[in-house]
Amino acid sequence: MKVWVLALGLACLIAGVNQAKADSDMTVPMVVPFTMQGHVPTVSAQLNGQPIRLAIDLGGYSSLAVRTAALGKMAVAFDGHVDRWKDAEGTEHASRTFSIDELRAGDFMATHVDSSELVTPIVGGQDGYIGFGLLQRYVMVFDYMKGELRLYGHTATDMLKIECGANIFPIDVINGVVQAKIPTDRGVFIFQLDTGASENVFRPSALGDAASSFKGITSIPFSRFTIGSRDFGRTRIPLREFNAPDVDGVLGSDFLDRKLLCLDPQGHRAAIKE
Repeated sequence: MKVWVLALGLACLIAGVNQAKADSDMTVPMVVPFTMQGHVPTVSAQLNGQPIRLAIDLGGYSSLAVRTAALGKMAVAFDGHVDRWKDAEGTEHASRTFSIDELRAGDFMATHVDSSELVTPIVGGQDGYIGFGLLQRYVMVFDYMKGELRLYGHTATDMLKIECGANIFPIDVINGVVQAKIPTDRGVFIFQLDTGASENVFRPSALGDAASSFKGITSIPFSRFTIGSRDFGRTRIPLREFNAPDVDGVLGSDFLDRKLLCLDPQGHRAAIKE
């Protein structure tokens, strides 16, 4: 049974990243190969020259988060600050912060990355994650079929259509959460697009008065599930109440697998292609 994974914070996104290859009009992508580990995209990376396995987690608020055990092998210097945040269950956690001099993964390289300690486990056993705080400055293409993330400059907006076709739809980024409004046969609901979630999930309370009819039921079927101009047809999503983020549901790897997901956070657009 797969487990839904989200890294959720109370504070703003962590910034302060200098990119070695940060040309805003970059039309030749930086390619970051990934494999699916724990049903989450995972990359082989290097932090300050040390090998590490990191999930690619759009639901992660930090630019970079590393598990405490992995940090012990790197002798990082904590800066004295502590981030406090809540997970999807509403449990509060405290994470120490630090800076990584250099992060490398595939063609991608970043320097002086503001990072945080990851004090909660990752289902796939990764040593940490690369989060939305770092990736938001790019046009992103998650190619689940090829097993690679392609990163373009944020002004290379034409790549959205070139890579993923014409099924482009609007997204919002609210408190670091990438989300879209999805019309269904049961109404229009707000879903987070989260590469760090191994499963899809839907909040029963989003059904309002109809929620009582699903008491004791573990999943909900949608006969219409429209994203952009494409109706993905019958879609069944597990039911689970959660405290954060403030969305009706989450679309994770169970939905994104075998697809292309293109994201332009600064242009507030996305596209999905099968």
